[in-house]
Amino acid sequence: MTRSGDEDDDPNDPSHPDYDLSNSAPYDFDEPYEKPWFLRRWVLLLVSVIVLVGLLLPYLWRVS
Repeated sequence: MTRSGDEDDDPNDPSHPDYDLSNSAPYDFDEPYEKPWFLRRWVLLLVSVIVLVGLLLPYLWRVS
């Protein structure tokens, strides 16, 4: 049994190089990766400012 040229190009054949290039394959990057809430830039910036203010307030109260 010989295969015709059309059957060799069937992407549904498991031996075809493009067999698993579907939306369910792990190479599908359509959905953007969303960081957890504690790693977002604005949360880190807010926490940093609160820590700095907390460290500076006792010094500023003592000086004035």
